[in-house]
Amino acid sequence: MSKTNVRAQSEQLFNLQVQGDKYARLLVEQKNRMRQLDDHWKKVHDELKELRLKRGESDQRGGGVNAVRSRMADEQRELMKLENRLSACRTRESKMEAYNAELRLRVDELRANRVLSQTAFEKNQRRLREIQKQMQETFRQSTMIVAERDRILSQASSLSGQNVDEQEAFDQVFQSLASIIKREKESAESYRKQILEQDPMDLADDFVRGNMKLEDELQLKRTLQKLDLTMLEDKQNIASINEKLQEFETTFTALQQEMGVDDYHELVEVYSRKEEENFALFRYVQSTNNEVEQLEDEKCALEKEIQKLKNDMQDGGANARKRMVDDLVDTRQKILKENAEVERLRAAAAREFQPLARVVDRLYNALGCNDIMPGPPLMQLRNAQENNQRINLRWW
Repeated sequence: MSKTNVRAQSEQLFNLQVQGDKYARLLVEQKNRMRQLDDHWKKVHDELKELRLKRGESDQRGGGVNAVRSRMADEQRELMKLENRLSACRTRESKMEAYNAELRLRVDELRANRVLSQTAFEKNQRRLREIQKQMQETFRQSTMIVAERDRILSQASSLSGQNVDEQEAFDQVFQSLASIIKREKESAESYRKQILEQDPMDLADDFVRGNMKLEDELQLKRTLQKLDLTMLEDKQNIASINEKLQEFETTFTALQQEMGVDDYHELVEVYSRKEEENFALFRYVQSTNNEVEQLEDEKCALEKEIQKLKNDMQDGGANARKRMVDDLVDTRQKILKENAEVERLRAAAAREFQPLARVVDRLYNALGCNDIMPGPPLMQLRNAQENNQRINLRWW
């Protein structure tokens, strides 16, 4: 329904109400006129009865029968005129009642249309509140994403510092293990040479303990067992590091394919660009929220104006009702325009925000931020080598 049609209907409703009031006043006047005519007719009828009773006396007073007959004829003609006027008034009354009933039906129809318009207005208000809730939810999600990004950056900086410390610890452990292994090898070799010098044997004979002490033999066995365990742990650590490195390479390749980049420099540039777009979206959501607050203020002002118009309507008056209908029509048109604008802004914000949210979520999951890092006391060597590989690959 356009604004012109609504205004035309409101004007027609006002004209019909004015005509209804006019015909109601005319109906009251005609009823009073009919009441007066009935009283006059009753009065004339009573006088006619009295004249009929006193007809003999009038014959004696003079004039004779002709005077009485002429008077009766005049009264009869007057009575016929009054009866005709009464019949015309009743006919007019019935017509006015029928027309008034038709006007009431048209007024009821226009009131029903006004109720429909009011229902549509309330529906649009509810939809506006739902859109405001959705925008608030979008703003909350964007705030959470920004907070999560800050947390990831802080975690990345802390992991970089921890990586440096663990790399230094790994170097120290590696050097100490290398020195121990070298020292044990030299000790074993010198001990073997010493045994061979003390107890030379034929190459064809089997090896026997000879003159080695039992304590030295047990110490040598324990040393060899420690070396075997250390080598086994080193092999396991190297295997786990290779698996983790393969997993990191697979993740990095998937990230490159997902984001369409060739090396880590482009990956960092894409991530920085997406971060800037995220901040731009955050500022856009803030501006949209400010617009929503302005719309809420305008809505409060409109509600106050509607309450004022309702009070004017309760005070009465056709002009007040007409002004109220016109103001409601204008308010409805304004609200429809504002609802369309808010819906457009919400759709645009959703189209710009959802792809960025998906990219940030995939990047967050791909970087493994959801995984719990193993404890340094148990996996110190593994963590040190993993972080060393991360530095070499320049993940952060």
